[in-house]
Amino acid sequence: MKRFCALTLIGLSIVFAVGSTYAARIYSFDKIVGKEGRTFGEFQGPIGIAIDSDGLLYVSDAENNRIQNFSADGTFLKAWGSEGTGQGQLNRPMHIDIGPDRNLYVAEYLNDRVQVFDREGRFIRFIGLKPDGQSYFDAPAGIAIDSKGFVYVADFYHHQIQKFDP
Repeated sequence: MKRFCALTLIGLSIVFAVGSTYAARIYSFDKIVGKEGRTFGEFQGPIGIAIDSDGLLYVSDAENNRIQNFSADGTFLKAWGSEGTGQGQLNRPMHIDIGPDRNLYVAEYLNDRVQVFDREGRFIRFIGLKPDGQSYFDAPAGIAIDSKGFVYVADFYHHQIQKFDP
């Protein structure tokens, strides 16, 4: 009942082999999406990634203050967001997730909020703002949505996880 993990470098491909008494998986390098830059399909600080049920890839591009969307084969499709504090504007988008409603949830580190977008990039709502407009957060970074639609946010400077109703 031994377990092993091996890393093998073959040319430019990396192959991971993980074995156990239960199963073995081999992961091989497949593709690179994007490169450093500021135009569409390029990144300045990609941080969060999510894949929807259709296989589309969403990436939070933190320093470009936008979300980028790619096809399953890595082809750039669209981007949305610009630096700011208004609806649809972003300020250091961090981690992202897709909820059971198929919407994209974006934790914004410097705007202290979560924004919800449909898959086309249209703003739906904010999460984490009190009725007076102040935030419940101080640098939200991580985010996860469970199968019932509850939203969990890792609040960096409050040192806590906050849970919001669907």
